[in-house]
Amino acid sequence: MAEIVAGWVAEVTITKLVQTAYNFFIKQSDRLDWINQRSAAEGLGRLQTRYEQVHEVLARIENGPVSMDEMDPGLRSWLWQFRDAVEAADNLLDDFEHRRLQEQLHGEEGIKVPSVYRPTSKFIKIVRSAWGSDPLMDKLAQVVKQLDGVVANTGDFLILVYNLEYRIVRDERRLEMARSRETGSLQTESKIFGREKEVKDIRSWLLDSDFDFTGNLGARSNSISVMTMVGIGGVGKTTLLQEIYNDTKVKGFFSKTMWVCVSSTFSAPKILYKMVEDECKGNIIFKENLDLLQEAVRKKITSQRFLLVLDDVWDDENHEAWNNLIAPLRNGKSGSKILVATRVGSVAIMVQNVMKDSIHKYCHLKSLEYEDFIPLLNRYAFAGVNLNDYRDLQLVGQQIAKKLGGIPLLGKIVGGQLNSFLDYDYWVRVLDSDVMDLQEGDKKVFEVLKLSYQNLPTKLHACFRYCSIFPEDYDFEKDELIRMWMAAGLIPESQVGRNRLEDVGEEYFNLLVAKSFLNETQWETYSIHDSLHNLACSLSKDECWSVQGNDSKNVPQTIRHLSVRIDDISILKTMPRPRYLRTLVVQFNSSAQDLAFALNTLLRGLSSLRVLKLCGPSIDEFPMVIADLLHLRYISFDTDCDISIPNCFNKLYHLQVIHLYLRACKNESDLKVRSQEMANHAFSKLTRLRYFGLFSEDITCSVSLFAGFGKLTSLQKLEKFNVRDEDGYKLSELKELDNLHYSLEIGGIENVRNYTEATEAFLKNKRFLHSLSFIWNSYNLDSEETTGLGFIGLEETTEPEELDLEEKAGSDNVSFEENVDLGDFDLDQKTNSYDFDLQEETEHIELEQEEDFRKDEEILNCLKPNSQLKELSINGYVGKTPPIWLINESIGDLISVTLQGCHRITELPPLGKLRFLKTLHLINLPAITEIRCDIYGGQANFFPMLEEFKMSDMPKLKEWFVINQADNLFPKLKSLCLSSCPLLEQIPPIPLGINEIDFNDVGLSSLPHYRTNQKEESSSSVLSSSLSSLIIWNCPNLASLAEGFLQTQKYLVSLSKVEIRGCERLISLPNGGFTGLMSLKDLFIEFPPTTSTTFSSEEMFPISIESLCIVDQVENFLPKLLCLTNLSFLELERSETAFLPMEEEFRKLTKLSYLAIYQFRKIKSLGGVYSLSCLNDLRIHGCHMLEMIDFEMGGKGLSKLLFLEIQDCKELIFLQNLYVVSSLKDLNIERCPKLSSLTFEQKSFIRENGRPNTQKSMTFHGFNIRDCRELESLELLHYVASVDRASIFRCQKLANEALIQSSRDFTTANSTPRDNSLLVNALTVDNPSYLLLEPIRELTSIKELMIQDCSRLCALSESFLLQNRGSMRELYLQELGDLESLPEVFEELCSLTTLDVQEAMKLKSLPQMPASLKILRIEFCNPELQEKCQRRIGELWPKIAHIPSINIIP
Repeated sequence: MAEIVAGWVAEVTITKLVQTAYNFFIKQSDRLDWINQRSAAEGLGRLQTRYEQVHEVLARIENGPVSMDEMDPGLRSWLWQFRDAVEAADNLLDDFEHRRLQEQLHGEEGIKVPSVYRPTSKFIKIVRSAWGSDPLMDKLAQVVKQLDGVVANTGDFLILVYNLEYRIVRDERRLEMARSRETGSLQTESKIFGREKEVKDIRSWLLDSDFDFTGNLGARSNSISVMTMVGIGGVGKTTLLQEIYNDTKVKGFFSKTMWVCVSSTFSAPKILYKMVEDECKGNIIFKENLDLLQEAVRKKITSQRFLLVLDDVWDDENHEAWNNLIAPLRNGKSGSKILVATRVGSVAIMVQNVMKDSIHKYCHLKSLEYEDFIPLLNRYAFAGVNLNDYRDLQLVGQQIAKKLGGIPLLGKIVGGQLNSFLDYDYWVRVLDSDVMDLQEGDKKVFEVLKLSYQNLPTKLHACFRYCSIFPEDYDFEKDELIRMWMAAGLIPESQVGRNRLEDVGEEYFNLLVAKSFLNETQWETYSIHDSLHNLACSLSKDECWSVQGNDSKNVPQTIRHLSVRIDDISILKTMPRPRYLRTLVVQFNSSAQDLAFALNTLLRGLSSLRVLKLCGPSIDEFPMVIADLLHLRYISFDTDCDISIPNCFNKLYHLQVIHLYLRACKNESDLKVRSQEMANHAFSKLTRLRYFGLFSEDITCSVSLFAGFGKLTSLQKLEKFNVRDEDGYKLSELKELDNLHYSLEIGGIENVRNYTEATEAFLKNKRFLHSLSFIWNSYNLDSEETTGLGFIGLEETTEPEELDLEEKAGSDNVSFEENVDLGDFDLDQKTNSYDFDLQEETEHIELEQEEDFRKDEEILNCLKPNSQLKELSINGYVGKTPPIWLINESIGDLISVTLQGCHRITELPPLGKLRFLKTLHLINLPAITEIRCDIYGGQANFFPMLEEFKMSDMPKLKEWFVINQADNLFPKLKSLCLSSCPLLEQIPPIPLGINEIDFNDVGLSSLPHYRTNQKEESSSSVLSSSLSSLIIWNCPNLASLAEGFLQTQKYLVSLSKVEIRGCERLISLPNGGFTGLMSLKDLFIEFPPTTSTTFSSEEMFPISIESLCIVDQVENFLPKLLCLTNLSFLELERSETAFLPMEEEFRKLTKLSYLAIYQFRKIKSLGGVYSLSCLNDLRIHGCHMLEMIDFEMGGKGLSKLLFLEIQDCKELIFLQNLYVVSSLKDLNIERCPKLSSLTFEQKSFIRENGRPNTQKSMTFHGFNIRDCRELESLELLHYVASVDRASIFRCQKLANEALIQSSRDFTTANSTPRDNSLLVNALTVDNPSYLLLEPIRELTSIKELMIQDCSRLCALSESFLLQNRGSMRELYLQELGDLESLPEVFEELCSLTTLDVQEAMKLKSLPQMPASLKILRIEFCNPELQEKCQRRIGELWPKIAHIPSINIIP
């Protein structure tokens, strides 16, 4: 087998070259030198004659058993020469095609010959004409000569390859499996096979420090324990570790869990950095300083029980590095564990030697037993089919399983391969393949993986090898990878036939997924397993190359596909440039002022380049040399900068894909500016362009922004097109775009002039479109009536003075029957004249609008889509009748139809005829008054496949008619949603198979019944419904739930969720309440607050309830609620009771983890709430009479509380004894105006020198205090070790106290803080005075600070910034008031990476920015500041030039 060149590629290229050359000779015969022409023709003739031998050599090599490494060196060299010659020919064919496209666009006279060939005098013109002045002729002669020279040597190798098929090449090669391979802690497999014992043993060892696999107690139970898991590659070490690492009990047992993938390079600083990456991310000093890293790890795990997983460890020699790694880990709490996974058995010995004082365990993860391996292989081999249907294949599979040696990875890969060909003969061939014994070591795993590769279709080999240029664990986007394959020439057009390149690429991709070479992730991307990535790298080492770090000198000249990931930009200038390089991916993370120069230097000379992908934060201009890369098919540009797009694309006629990610563009208008730049560069001449995207975060600009985009006849994707009544943007631009795929949204159809223009779009020829949307943008009729003056907008067509006159004339009590002398002003005459003119004008406007509406009907009738369309949406249509083509079933393959905002449509098309229709949405159709029988289409089965039916915003809908024979109505319906249909009182019976019902603002007076036919009713079996979710909101006419389908609760065996709220007239519940719903888990019910009916608590709720919300009349149900022992979630809202149940009653709720008490206005105490021992989340809102919350009142009942939220408790003064809830992680207190203190108050609480002296026993994820104006101190924080995110807003007394403390004894930046043990990661305040408050003023490790009112920034605040300069990474400042300059101390914030300033209208100057800063964002500032910060010329530019991302907006 040869990975260098495929015979069919060479044959197609050479054949096409010969044909193109002869056509060129004929066309240019009067211009070419006949000597050169004859020489080239003779060379082409010899090439055709000798190619039969070439073909035989290539065929035998391609089908032979040897790889490139095993091949004769001379033959290997010849193959590379031949590939070079073939690709030179391919480049020349590209040049010929480029010439043809140029002639087609500009005409022959428009072709610009390079200056070196351009005649400068009449004499030179004559000479050049005689000797051949066309540069293509010179290139053709060179290519023919190159090919002729290589082919001439074919005979020397023909005899050599005859015996290749019978040679046995078994040279031992050491497998390099220690390449970089990153793994993560998230589970990648939903099920593991045959590891029950290992899981149990390791789990028990983790949860019990005294556990020993032999049953003995460990002698040193107070030390850190280590386990080394050893197993060959692919045996499932990582999968097993992920299963255990994510175990709930394991997570709960350890206070710190860390996962580090070590891979081939064992570096103590790198491993330690990964362990504390969150704490020191972005800090270069930390990344390289072993001492700082060891100290950071020590602080992180001191007195903490931790679990550390070291996956994929290879190093068994570097004793010093191991000691440096283990040293800080010895500070962990007793019971801490380290799990090491490796393929190298000697690593276990190294770990044991280093951890002499620790308990060491050894786990040898062997291959799966045969009985366990069979189910794993079957899972992948018979995926998607019934296993029992393939008895013969099962027997063969059992024999294959024995040969695979129980390696899970191989079972997955080979199983995927077998699944694609469920053929007995194929499986037997796989069984007979020479699979070497796996018991000998890792080398055999590679051989088996290579066997799977060899069994792939040959056409997939190059595509798989191509993936090696991406880093391990790279998340592939399917479309991106396919388009890169296309552009790189891995899916040649000559092989696709009538299919699209994309379709063939998708076939290749899906085959690689089916054979488990690519794995789908949970983010809808794909990845390659580490072992397979290593295989790809090994197979493509002379073809694909990846440069990481700063080593770029060893790039072979044979490389065709190259990826570069570097930090040092200067490397680009000296990097080798392979002559026939086709793919270049460059990713860099640092900034440099000469970046554009470095990129131009690298790209210059890469004339064969097809794919260019550039990623980096600081690319501030396009490399202009791109304009010379005429073979480019794919350009992807990803930067944080907003850069101008130069004129460098307009001659790249081969371009297929342009993706530009300009992340600094914050809105669509910015992107449109960039789009206009491209439009100005004759962008529409790129007739080969298939995909275009201009992106910024969540904003996308379509190619339809370019005038004349209709010339891009190869375009495959056009998501949005907004029609305009101007040249280049009319609907007729779609005329030639018959290759469009996917979905298309056409907006602005009101700008289409007439049906002729609509017909010219030729939508019926767009046979590849899957989804089509029509949108009318300008008719804003949402709040207007569909007829009369309201519809036409009278207020816009009548002058204000005339309206005033009309109002006066209509309101004055003047009797014109009397003889009133008004002088020359006859009011009656004037008024009557005005009324006549107004009526005439109104009638004229109505006629014009009716004409426009009829025109829209004609236009929509002419926009008939292709009959194969699957999804259709019509939005804003103003005609009265549906389009003819939707009525007569001419697009009968539809699976989804949406009619929305069609304000005048009065009748619905016969959608029931659409036999494949699964989704129907009717939204905002205000003229529809009834659903007539016409909609069903007169079929035997009405809507036979419909699964989802939604009707919304139909204010006039009153009746829903059903044909008498309605037994077959909606037989497959799963979801019914009715919303904003206030006049609809009844709906047809619903099928038993429905899953979800959602009624919101519907005029139903009763619930519908189930529809059962006579056969079902006469059946002796009990009928059952599939309904699982019922939601009824705001149905004002619904008085009873005792009628309809809820009265037959025996059917409702699957109903698990019920929500009933906003039914103001509800007076009756189902008989027996909801007790018959034995599967009910989640119930939300709101009782009418004003009704005189009192609902009884007897027999109301089933014991199965787990989540319950009750709004109003809560006091009637409290006693019964406390018997629902399965409750885990309880929310109670609005009650007039003055007392909550006592502790004895609340203790019955042993599973309750969430409790919310809202608007209990009369309670003064929380009663038995304190006794809820399992409660994690407590929320108290609007309890106005509650004065005190004392957690000591319930003993230690709330010891598991994690989240506490108190809002709008107007009389609350004290929140005390928080030591009881020391488990608390989030505290949120808002709008409690009388709250004066938050106290910890342990009984052992004492003070030394006025300071609390107690152990810090609390850690907070969130700490939020807002609108508590009487709060005087943050004493609670003295008992808190750390807070992840804290915020303080509008606490006036706290601000005053802060100023008092600062004037008394504020600690300056130059002295040592008294107590800096509180750690806060992120702090947000609305008043900088809080920074002076104890203990906040003593913080030294803040990473993120936001000050929302900086008008009062002072020197003390600057001191606070300085004492946190070593840790602060992000700083957000708002409302700077009169500040004209930021403090000079900013230069000293050495860790700062992001500075965001908002509302700084007086700001005119900036200090020198720190070298660490990566992002500078200033918005709503003085325009003078923007001018001073102009790139390269601004006065302040030297102070900010080093920052990669700068965005300054006045």
